[in-house]
Amino acid sequence: MSPDSPRLPVAPLPVVAVRHPSVRVTKPSRSEDDDRASLPLQVLVALLAAVAITTFAIVEADGLFQGRHAAILAGQGIAIALGGWALRRRSRRWAVPPMASPLLVLLGLLPLAWEPIRRQFLGGGLPFELLTMRVLRNVILGLALLSPWRRFHSLTISLSLFLVLFSALHGSDIALRFLVGLFALGAVAWLVASHWTDVEQRLRTQQTRTRPRWGVVAAVGFAVLGILLLSGGSSPVRSSLAGFLSSSGGTGRHDRFSRDGVGDGDQLVAGSERIQSFAPIDDAPFVSDHEPSLYDVFDDTYEEEVKRPREQDRAVGLPPELAAKLKSHLQSRVEKANREFSTQRRPASTEQAAATARSIASDALFHVAGRVPLHLRLQPYDLFDGVTWYPQEEARTSPPLQITTLSGEPWLALADRSEVRTYLGPAESHAIKVVRLDANVIPAPLHTHGIHIGQVDRADMYCPGPDGLIRLDRKKLPSLVPIHLASRTVAADRIGSELSCYSVVGPVFRNIPAAAEPEAIAALAEAWTKGIPRGWSQVARIQDRLKTEYRLDPAARPSEDALSPVHDFLFHSRCGPDYQFATAAALLLRSLGYSTRLVSGFYANPAHYDADARHTPVLAEDAHVWAEVNVAGGDWLTVEAAPGYEVLAPPPSLWQQAQAAASRVAGVAVRNAVPLAAVALLLVGAFWNRQGLADRLDTLRWRLAPRRDAAAHLLATLHLIERRGARTGFARPTGATASRWLIENLSRRAPEISAELRLLQRGIDEAVYCRGGLGPVSDELREASGRVARTLSQSWFRGQSGPRPRPTSPTGPHRTTEVL
Repeated sequence: MSPDSPRLPVAPLPVVAVRHPSVRVTKPSRSEDDDRASLPLQVLVALLAAVAITTFAIVEADGLFQGRHAAILAGQGIAIALGGWALRRRSRRWAVPPMASPLLVLLGLLPLAWEPIRRQFLGGGLPFELLTMRVLRNVILGLALLSPWRRFHSLTISLSLFLVLFSALHGSDIALRFLVGLFALGAVAWLVASHWTDVEQRLRTQQTRTRPRWGVVAAVGFAVLGILLLSGGSSPVRSSLAGFLSSSGGTGRHDRFSRDGVGDGDQLVAGSERIQSFAPIDDAPFVSDHEPSLYDVFDDTYEEEVKRPREQDRAVGLPPELAAKLKSHLQSRVEKANREFSTQRRPASTEQAAATARSIASDALFHVAGRVPLHLRLQPYDLFDGVTWYPQEEARTSPPLQITTLSGEPWLALADRSEVRTYLGPAESHAIKVVRLDANVIPAPLHTHGIHIGQVDRADMYCPGPDGLIRLDRKKLPSLVPIHLASRTVAADRIGSELSCYSVVGPVFRNIPAAAEPEAIAALAEAWTKGIPRGWSQVARIQDRLKTEYRLDPAARPSEDALSPVHDFLFHSRCGPDYQFATAAALLLRSLGYSTRLVSGFYANPAHYDADARHTPVLAEDAHVWAEVNVAGGDWLTVEAAPGYEVLAPPPSLWQQAQAAASRVAGVAVRNAVPLAAVALLLVGAFWNRQGLADRLDTLRWRLAPRRDAAAHLLATLHLIERRGARTGFARPTGATASRWLIENLSRRAPEISAELRLLQRGIDEAVYCRGGLGPVSDELREASGRVARTLSQSWFRGQSGPRPRPTSPTGPHRTTEVL
């Protein structure tokens, strides 16, 4: 459009205000008529509330939707319809319904007041999550009655959405899918209808300067980051925030009215046939089946032991008193069901290994609920002849076992030394659920001080087992019956020098057979611990050297001509199964004067943790062997020398969790130092030149965006100039019109493009108020806007200084129009 082109005479134009980035367009408060909803909008909100209430009714029925549920739903629907009709007539006189908030609170409290009466006198009850959702349902019901007023619509839809999401998460009925889809369509329709109602009733806009919302966004971001850090500990169970929302992991509290959860509720039904397909419950029948014993698992995992010739057998290099002890062991082999553990085993073929992997990957021997990793002990060994470990003899006399009642449940009370052992951590709670394991010894961690089996309140059901363990007075553990264990972990940093090298447990725990060449083992142990004071520091050094300098290989076997497999492992092959690491750690510590023993059992591996079921399955491949060292006072501590295995530590504090998170971040940064440094330099450079980069992006978008209409092109050019001025501190003042800003401010400072600026000013005014439009972009307009964009660059704005004229604020009864 040329400056000389004829223009139609127009009436005086009202003031034009272009929206500023820091200006928010607000509306004055609605009048009484504005807050009154239209009839279609009221009906839509009431229907959405009814759909949400219906979805919850389906979940509450729990697959048994009967006539009474339909009658209750019908009554609620009639109440919404009649109440909405009556209140709509009142809405002509009531700007705000009287007593609305107190009535909504009263409706919400009704389920909470009724539940204790129901549980006390009617014998029924609801789980906590359904009870809270009943409160929400009643509030939605009250809000649906208030649907004639628009001020309640947003809250009604929000709460209804939450109730629908809860129902979709907890229900599996096919009707829920249809209702959820129907609610989604209705919610979209409500959003559209509510928006256009606002547009139609919008009055004069007011401009108010607002603060940027980056502070709110940053606060929310830090809160989310804090929650993630708190929930990300060493235990996979912490992947759910306990009790934060329904289905988030629970609080660990027992509720006899619950329908499902992490624990075992009383409403689960015990099976009588094929109960392996049922959930583990406390009152399930004790069933028998063909289940593998611990030693069957060892033979499957490590292969069968090698039968050594008689002339090379077990009595090599043993003192007379230990030789007599060995003879006693050999005489009771039949009675003890071949419970020795040999370190000399046959190599497994490839086909056998593949078949074993396929067989053990399908079924778990038992499940563990609680924090992992966890060492579950089944059999300790004390005597070693260079090849084979022999089980530790059980005590012939022991204190009588006692049952105590805690929170109404019977617990077998065992010794708890936490008051005199400073290195013992807080009490830990675990539960094991045996599926198929032929053993009557309860797998338990060290320092177990309580055992609970549901409804077992007789002490004669329990018998003392191997040292520190308890067995049931029956052939095998009951299948699918939870066995709850209370134990304590060990804080290694608080052990200090309490390790005793002159323990009262006897010389058998410090004997090293001659076949293992004790001189070489002692020299190696002294070299590894040179300069380290006695105590746990030496034990930790032995563990670390074995973990870092030796390789775990379950298939590795010593040479057939080796008199002692552990000597071959330490000085020649330097690789082997876990039992070779355990044997080497036990003998190395014995050479330093410590009392040690070998322990076999299972390792609850955190890699097998099932986040959905909230438990860790223990497979046959999790059979494990480790060592234990004696502490002053007769206690034992776990010595885990095999790579890839960890010992459960006490629950970390918040500070320790923060340190662990920082350590993980630092580790990732160190491993990826070069790419992270490059990214950091790029980010610093981008931040330093952020204004220039933003201007280049704006200019590129202005040039490439397809705009055929002259009005759109003019407004885009104005927006580009405004953003440049705002970034350099030369922003258009609040309330200043585009015409006044272009002519009075920019044209006076850039006289070389005054004609182009006047052309843009006239074009913008006509684009806003000319109903017919300006037509396509002419070459003259494109050239003028390009010259303005090149001249009023960001560097030009940055070079402007001095006082800036303050344009007068628009006054008068004109309506303010939003351009951008």
